[in-house]
Amino acid sequence: MTDQRTRQFDKRFHDILYGSSKLELRPGPCRLFLKGLCVQADPARCVEKIVSAPHGLDAVQQAIRVDTGKEALNGLASDVLEYLFRGEGAGGGVLESVILRIVDPPTFWRAFHKAFEDDTLDERAQRVFVNLLVYLLQLPTIDTTPYRHIASLSSVLDKILVSNQQEVRAAGYLIKHILGATSVASVIEGSEAPGGRHDNDFVDFRKIAIVPTADELLSEKRPALRPASLFDDPDAKGTRVADYLDIMFRLLREDMMHELKEEVDIALKKKQGRQRAFVIDGVHLTGVYAGLEKQNTHWGIMLQCNQDFPIFRDVKDKDRRTFVTDDHRGSKLLSHQSLACIVADNTILSLGVIHRDEDLLANKPPVVVLQIEGQISTSKALLRLKVAKSIRLIQINVALFAFEPILKALQKVNIMPLSEEILLWEEGVSVMSPTIAIPKITSPLTRDPSMDLQGLLQTSKPIKLDSSQARSFLAGLNQRVSLIQGPPGAFPLIWSCHVIDSSLV
Repeated sequence: MTDQRTRQFDKRFHDILYGSSKLELRPGPCRLFLKGLCVQADPARCVEKIVSAPHGLDAVQQAIRVDTGKEALNGLASDVLEYLFRGEGAGGGVLESVILRIVDPPTFWRAFHKAFEDDTLDERAQRVFVNLLVYLLQLPTIDTTPYRHIASLSSVLDKILVSNQQEVRAAGYLIKHILGATSVASVIEGSEAPGGRHDNDFVDFRKIAIVPTADELLSEKRPALRPASLFDDPDAKGTRVADYLDIMFRLLREDMMHELKEEVDIALKKKQGRQRAFVIDGVHLTGVYAGLEKQNTHWGIMLQCNQDFPIFRDVKDKDRRTFVTDDHRGSKLLSHQSLACIVADNTILSLGVIHRDEDLLANKPPVVVLQIEGQISTSKALLRLKVAKSIRLIQINVALFAFEPILKALQKVNIMPLSEEILLWEEGVSVMSPTIAIPKITSPLTRDPSMDLQGLLQTSKPIKLDSSQARSFLAGLNQRVSLIQGPPGAFPLIWSCHVIDSSLV
């Protein structure tokens, strides 16, 4: 490609990106734009330009779906995706924004995976399709169910696993692992089986809302906790990763639920104990909270207190805002993102988290913003709030912030590193080697375990290992996973396996 043609493509790309020209939705103009995209020198910088430019994302989305014929999919479309994936260095989910605009709406995506199933893609385009599928399966910010469905089709997965391209087959093994980790855990029979206890009990733990519902709090049934014996069942090996995630999620959430139920029962006088909850007797609904302008805030309901808080008794009206923000007592009042429960006519109505708006909290009487998750919970709450005779708000002293991030992360896990060695390993099976080998160290040490490692490790003092230390050290370097047991003095040796100078690799 001549320099002149490159400059023409580059100009066309930037003209469309920044609005100097309008993208014509015809194959010819769209090809020029996409070629202009591919001639950019820095893929990461190009991806950032697309996201930040006024017309960038729309232009890429429209241009790539104008022509979804065999020639385009094998040619320019694959060129574009290959180029974009080289820009993975762009941070902050920038590449994700571009890829999601390409596949949703799924005009291009449907054509691409149908062409793969129909064997109309060449080897290069097959690699691009599989890489795109793996990328989509691993996105933690979207519902990957549609892509998991496609990946699980025998017309797709079987073809990937028997490909004559090693790179495609390797991606297929990763896809199998992802499907295993994101599948529904093995089914257990009887009363302990998950599902059906209340409106927040599902077989798939990923559907469970982290913040419990009112029906869940009121339920007297035992929680669904799978037995650890599932790991001993050889027939459940196919779902063992999913079983592990399911068990970890439910056990951790039950820790949170036990503490939460105890606090609510004490606050409602159903159980004796020291009350730590902050109870507001008498609130009423005054409106919907949408946050300040230009703030991305989840909406909530505004509950005005019928009476002022006793903590404001000696605070002047003009000092209320400062008291809420700066005073050590006021700053702890109704902590941001703490859990709260609405009780209407002595019945638990809904749970939510407090959004601490200091201006509203400093009102006289105060206004509390409560954010409720879920359409059903919100509808129930709004309907009952209009007719309830007495409404109380109870701030529950449970560290939701300590549980919620971990629980949400477990729900989003789609790859379980080292599961082959830790969850699926069987006696007699060799542990896999790490992806990076260090023969400069392992080969001499294998030949002479008593040698001085000072020269190999570039340390200031001589290092000589006994036979057991040498075996442990070699196991740490030659296996993906190794368990090294020993006295406290062994700890520096174990740590050294992770801090070897990269120049030795």
